[in-house]
Amino acid sequence: MRRLKHGIDRGLVRRVVLQGTEEIAVYQSLLEIIEPGEAACLSLAHHRGWLIACDEKRAFRREAKRLLSEDRLLTTASALLLAIRDGKLTVEEADRLKTKLEEHRFRMKIASFRDLL
Repeated sequence: MRRLKHGIDRGLVRRVVLQGTEEIAVYQSLLEIIEPGEAACLSLAHHRGWLIACDEKRAFRREAKRLLSEDRLLTTASALLLAIRDGKLTVEEADRLKTKLEEHRFRMKIASFRDLL
């Protein structure tokens, strides 16, 4: 919770609210399939044209593909690649993050982000 507050205080994260009957209706229908936080994120992305990041392979990903175009669905690897291309991360920094994630059993199918450039 402290990290979330820190992100909000620094302007890295902002609080949003579902608005309008369409956003709420999609949210309600998704609650039958996925968790409330996932349902809210997906409804917001669908209605507001946002990108959404997800490494989930099951219901959330299936619903995201149904509601969003493929280019609006990011994985951890594709989000890091966007950051590299945008100059926010170097390849070396992204590779260090990849190594750190692997220490926590999160595997990517690439050896280095250099392979994707």
